[in-house]
Amino acid sequence: MKKKILILYITHLSGHHRAAKAIERSLKILDENCQVVCLDSLKQLHTYSSGIINFLYSFVIQKASFIWRSIYDKKSVIRTLNPVKNLIHFSNLKKIEKLIKEFRPDAVVCTQAFPCGVVSFFKKRKNNNFPLIAAITDLWPHGFWFYKEVDYYIVSSDWCKARFEALAVPQEKIKIFGIPIMPEFSRPIDLEASARQFKINLNLPRIIIMGGGSGLGPLREIALALDGSNLNFQIIVICGKNKKLQEWFSNKNFKKPFHIFGYTEEVYKIMSFSDIIITKPGGITVSESLSKGLATIVFKPIPGQEENNLRFLLNEKLVLQAHTPGQVKFFVEDLLKNNEKLQYFRARGLSYAKPRSSLDIAQLVLNSIK
Repeated sequence: MKKKILILYITHLSGHHRAAKAIERSLKILDENCQVVCLDSLKQLHTYSSGIINFLYSFVIQKASFIWRSIYDKKSVIRTLNPVKNLIHFSNLKKIEKLIKEFRPDAVVCTQAFPCGVVSFFKKRKNNNFPLIAAITDLWPHGFWFYKEVDYYIVSSDWCKARFEALAVPQEKIKIFGIPIMPEFSRPIDLEASARQFKINLNLPRIIIMGGGSGLGPLREIALALDGSNLNFQIIVICGKNKKLQEWFSNKNFKKPFHIFGYTEEVYKIMSFSDIIITKPGGITVSESLSKGLATIVFKPIPGQEENNLRFLLNEKLVLQAHTPGQVKFFVEDLLKNNEKLQYFRARGLSYAKPRSSLDIAQLVLNSIK
């Protein structure tokens, strides 16, 4: 009998979606006969308003970040919003019930707190006992993740586990498998073949610049600062789905060798033959970088979740934080001049990395189905 798994995330162009797809792919690797449905829960439950909600979130993050920073994961805000949260969950009850009745999942996996809350509310009200797995996609979980109806929490570290235990989550419910990344990150790569595929010179240091799936952040300014360095290295820019950014880079004349890419499913190959990455401190991208042993320089965190991620990463000495493009250039030059420091950050990342995260999560999901 085929096992049926429902995976819920929000927003297609997000780390939550990438995590969901990583778990889906791993499930199919471990059990090719299982049936997996992966859905944007916000769009599924609020077809017409989801676009407005995403727009407002993006606007606040980019134009009024102080508002988000002032309310994100604040205990007083969470307590105040609890009645509102319960009302939202109740308003979604019939919709989520319809979805679950139609698909009849043997297990549900959530990579974002909103669907996790909705499904938890459904389990509580309808006395349903299917396994509910919450895969946390940040290094520092916020307060809207905690529900008694969750059967397993997937976290990234011992520190994260301790935070859950402090909030009375039973130890047996917490699994330190890491943030889910694509299973390809756990496989050895033919470096020479991959370098030929992307026309990369393995005799010259390789520096990646990327700003997530949307190509956010001062990527142009960072590239221009690095292009002015007197050291010899090549620069790989991954623009994601930001077409304007990709066009700008493609039309620009640089002194150094530049390799420009849009959205690609082969980031795991590019990271495999690279030395340093400059990126935002998103949970997925940082987990991917550390799994490939890249020295990681982070810039301009999104208020809230990425700022908290950065706090953890700096406390653990896993990354360097740059505040300006000039500081990015300084860190890159310092790492390339000081091989001992470069190797320290590469080894430090590998010691923390969990490249099999999505495979371990998928195995837990399959094992949880009776």
